[in-house]
Amino acid sequence: MAKSPKVSFIIPSYNRPNFLKAALGSCLAQTFEDWEAVVIDDHSDKADLEAIIKNFDDDRICYIKQKIDLKGEAAARQTGIDNASTDILITL
Repeated sequence: MAKSPKVSFIIPSYNRPNFLKAALGSCLAQTFEDWEAVVIDDHSDKADLEAIIKNFDDDRICYIKQKIDLKGEAAARQTGIDNASTDILITL
């Protein structure tokens, strides 16, 4: 069985590809490596966030697309919290 990460970064996003790239780059630059990043896409229409995540090619990054259009940042953040593997959460 895979070991659960110690820290979860919760990253809600809507049409902010530059923010997402910077946030994930920051996560990857950490010297502490026992983490996961949960990215929640709240139905972005101007950016293919899934393609950005695939370019990072890191199994610690989890992509979730909201099932209901534009639920908002708070709802997207809650989706990330609900899907996190840890109790230590950092929201971006």
